[in-house]
Amino acid sequence: MNIYIFDLEVFKHDWILVAKSIDRPDDEHVVIHNDNLALKKFLLTEPFLGGFNNKHYDDGIIHAIYHGADNETVKKLNDHIIVKRKMWWEFPFLQYKKREFKSFDLRDDTPINLSLKAIEGHLGQSIVETGVDFNIVRKLTKKELAMTIEYCKTDVDNNIRLYDERQNYLNSKKAVARLKGMDEKEAMSMTNAKLTAAFLDAKKTEYSDELEYTPPNELRIGKYQHVLDYFLDPVQYTLNLLEKMIENETRKVRIRSLERRIEKIKKLGRYETNLETDIAGVPHVFAWGGIHGAKTKFYIQEEEGYKIVIIDVGSYYPSQMLEYEYISRSVKSIKWYGQVYNMRMGAKRKGDKDTSSALKLVLNTCYGAMKNQYNDLFDPRNASAICITGQLLLTDLIDKLESVEGFELIQSNTDGLVIRFPINSEGAIVSTVTQWEKRTRMGMEYTEVHALAQKDVNNYVMKVGEVYYYENGRKIIDKKDYGNLELKGGYVSLAKGGNYQNNSLVAVHKALVNYLMDGVSIEDSINGNDNIFDFQNIAKTGGTYEGTYHEVDGKKVDVQKVNRVYATKDKRYGTLYKVKKNGNADKIANLPDHCVVDNEATITIDQIDKDFYIDMATKRVREYIGNQKITIKKTKKSEEPKVAEKTMNIYKKIMSVRMAWLDANVQKTGINRFAEYKYFELQDIVPIVMPLFDTFDIYPHFSFTEELATLDIIDIDNPEHTVTFSSPMRKLAVKGMNEIQALGGVETYQRRYLYMMLLDIVEQDAFDGANGKSDDEVEAPKDNVTTIKSKPAAKTNRPATPKQRAEVKKDLVDEDGQATDIQIKSIKNGLKKLRSASDENEPYIKEVVLKIKDGIKKPEAEDLLIEIGKKVEGA
Repeated sequence: MNIYIFDLEVFKHDWILVAKSIDRPDDEHVVIHNDNLALKKFLLTEPFLGGFNNKHYDDGIIHAIYHGADNETVKKLNDHIIVKRKMWWEFPFLQYKKREFKSFDLRDDTPINLSLKAIEGHLGQSIVETGVDFNIVRKLTKKELAMTIEYCKTDVDNNIRLYDERQNYLNSKKAVARLKGMDEKEAMSMTNAKLTAAFLDAKKTEYSDELEYTPPNELRIGKYQHVLDYFLDPVQYTLNLLEKMIENETRKVRIRSLERRIEKIKKLGRYETNLETDIAGVPHVFAWGGIHGAKTKFYIQEEEGYKIVIIDVGSYYPSQMLEYEYISRSVKSIKWYGQVYNMRMGAKRKGDKDTSSALKLVLNTCYGAMKNQYNDLFDPRNASAICITGQLLLTDLIDKLESVEGFELIQSNTDGLVIRFPINSEGAIVSTVTQWEKRTRMGMEYTEVHALAQKDVNNYVMKVGEVYYYENGRKIIDKKDYGNLELKGGYVSLAKGGNYQNNSLVAVHKALVNYLMDGVSIEDSINGNDNIFDFQNIAKTGGTYEGTYHEVDGKKVDVQKVNRVYATKDKRYGTLYKVKKNGNADKIANLPDHCVVDNEATITIDQIDKDFYIDMATKRVREYIGNQKITIKKTKKSEEPKVAEKTMNIYKKIMSVRMAWLDANVQKTGINRFAEYKYFELQDIVPIVMPLFDTFDIYPHFSFTEELATLDIIDIDNPEHTVTFSSPMRKLAVKGMNEIQALGGVETYQRRYLYMMLLDIVEQDAFDGANGKSDDEVEAPKDNVTTIKSKPAAKTNRPATPKQRAEVKKDLVDEDGQATDIQIKSIKNGLKKLRSASDENEPYIKEVVLKIKDGIKKPEAEDLLIEIGKKVEGA
């Protein structure tokens, strides 16, 4: 793509551009100073320029220089952007001039107040500024020019580091472009929100119904009707509440405060309101960013007889957009959004990470874009509907869960709940959630929690375990228990390490989490940490302040607006202050009273005061859990599958494969519709066992003779060690099948049967899928031929129990669902039999095919199967 990362600086009589190729990292920096022609020649090589905040500054300067702006005009444009805070495309010189280069901005989709200097600090780089005053009114000296060029080179190199940090972000954009058929450079130049709008073919539309809301018919709010009442008319509901409070208030100061709030709500409307109320004994706030409820300063560990679980709605907002048609009305069609959703789920199942990440970007960005008045997806009514309905449906679920004995709510957040319950109530919990899922058409994912420390709803740390969901009443394991941490909030979020956006006080985050989750003392964590950058604090003075100073020996020493700060025991050093325009100064928060500034990144670990960080972490523990003491209970933790030991013999390897198969909890997809039970098909087995064979270094070798089907399990470490499984061969004659087809069917079945022997699979007796065929589908017996005849299930096979029948029927018949692939396949097989039986069936076959193309529901598919079965029997 010929990518160049660049930086540009402008003075009154000088401008300097420095760039470096991403594709050719060994090349020297490109340096251009006050040379319009050289810059124009550089742009003619069609570089794809990447910078930091270049969309709003550098791109305009380059655009002007390309079109012949002299230094005076360039400086005026600089002041137009920096001083007057106007957009460069509004500058008179640039009117009606075509932009002759393409660029992308590494600042896109980062926090709005994140500066390049702060990023450089977070990345552990030197953040010393050039020292050359940008307000110089004369031409730069050679020394000043050299210093500025080196400064620019440093910024370019750090931007290249940022480019590397954001590779996943940029690759997702490129993947979106490929899926849409867009130019990749165009996609990289867009924010995620703008790219999502383009991907969904959104057309900007003006709406005047923002305040309208109608709850979905699926909602059953129960005893929390007042929450629904609030959302139906938040302004009037809140005003009524405040007026009642005034009636019961005698304190004049409090009355005036309530009256001022009433005036503000009348003036500003619904977004100045919120509802504070208790839900399931936990204080909650309902408003316009999602439901928030939590037990504060709360700590809990798993204990015998109880279970703590996170229940999250999968893809909550995208699911609402599809199920309740809350997608922006500016998109091409809801069907197109549904296709995007299904494409993403398909890619995720196949392990196609690039496509999955790209479409996840689109799905997850859509809601935020719908709230942005400058985005083509802007639809405030539907955006509000998503947020409101999400809160109401979770409240609905809490209302139903409260009827389960022992249920306890710990936290409610935007898309899920944290709950605790007795293990003997788990069936009732799952049943309640399943009924809610079926009614609301949302899907829930469960995550076990071993321990939780919760300051409030936005600040918590959990040690989590197994992740699973329920499908047709069966528990499906999605992720095993590896004792992972789930972190949220400014005190703990960096416990796994910092990043380019935030890398301050990491040692304190780690110490806090180590104590809360593992009982490691704060002192041991801090004193055992020798990574100097874990103790840094990147302190930034905002744009509303004039400058920053450091108190040293009682004097004010001017420093940069972004500084790397450490605690010190040297009392000569004070703290840092940010200076207002009126000369008043405020202490920068969270800094030690005695600190050193190390913008060159040269300080060593022995020079800092670790006691300061110990004190800070200790105070934060109290903010999290009060005066509770942590005593860690041992929790069971699974490990990643290990590669087979070389000393493991073939029998141990086979047993390990069998145990891993059981852990995989593989689901049966084969269905016997006559006896109504399920069985394993070969396609269920092979994708699971092949990686297991690879893990435990064994090789499966199949062979067939006229008498015997054989599976040899060979020990790859010791090939002479083999275990053999075998089964007698039989020929199969079926009407409409030639000998080769019959042989293929027998070998496929034998492979499946041998795998079942190897894995010690227990299921229904042989030829599950063949039972139920009519007598005339099977030819008369011949020598050395096994003939399958249809007999009552009770005589020829172990009958399915009532429980098995009910389970399979539940899978097969769902009045709300589309016909399954298995149903469609069975219908098509039946139509083939009708076609081979008689040409007279052709009109009926065509009629059924058209029905399938139009889309049929599961009950209709079942009726067709019965109807086709009767026609086959009568053929």
